[in-house]
Amino acid sequence: MDTTVDSLATELASAVEDVYAHERENGFLCLDALRGSVTFWVAQKIAAASNSQLLLVAPAWLVEKLYEWVDSYRKSAHFGFVSNLGEVDHSDVFAKVSAVLPPKRALGVPDSLRTEEKQRPDGSFHEVFTVYESPDGSGPVKHGLYREYRRDGSLLEGNYQHGHKVGPWLEFRSPLRGPE
Repeated sequence: MDTTVDSLATELASAVEDVYAHERENGFLCLDALRGSVTFWVAQKIAAASNSQLLLVAPAWLVEKLYEWVDSYRKSAHFGFVSNLGEVDHSDVFAKVSAVLPPKRALGVPDSLRTEEKQRPDGSFHEVFTVYESPDGSGPVKHGLYREYRRDGSLLEGNYQHGHKVGPWLEFRSPLRGPE
């Protein structure tokens, strides 16, 4: 990676660590908003540089979210966010990202990821994770974001790469449980 990408990678690592610290402090209720902000920041940097190398150092959840957003843009040629302040159109950013984003497999991400959910007998979710079929046909291989919802209201979250746990695994306590 060149110096500019190295600098951005350092900023990204800091932003991701800030997200993890905030999540540890405040629980998992704000996960998507914080992670969405970091993912959008990466999209802006990729668009500005016309270079997707930053994804090589990004966590799997960020890469998955960015590809999800780009897929949405590619289907409609429109991408924006809607909030209580109205809609903000970011189609110009995602047109640029879409133009330089390599196929997932170039980053080691299988094209055929799907979400699987394991439920408890009462029907509540226990685990939610992404998988792909192994090339040898032996069954699904976990790859990407993994979440385990526990009965006590806590959440275990981490990432898999090709069936192996990678990166930080975080446990979030439910703010509804109160202090221990």
